[in-house]
Amino acid sequence: MIFAEILALLGLSGGLGVLIVGITAGARKRDADERKRQQRLDQMHEDLKAALKARDHAKLDDWLVVYADVMDGGVAAQVKIRRDELYIEKNP
Repeated sequence: MIFAEILALLGLSGGLGVLIVGITAGARKRDADERKRQQRLDQMHEDLKAALKARDHAKLDDWLVVYADVMDGGVAAQVKIRRDELYIEKNP
């Protein structure tokens, strides 16, 4: 009887250990994914700043292609408008 209770306790503690490991691994993965997403957004902003500072419509085109999956429609529309303005400035 005692042996069965000890065995049940070991099984329960092992199951709890696996559960805790799974929860912590999931939290680490979510944190890593969030860091990766934030780095991509920061890089997107830096690239947009550089493209706007260069005043080159081709760089804005490249930016639109590279970050099309991340940005929303409003940002894309504003960048396209600015790209068109720069194109007209360079090619009157």
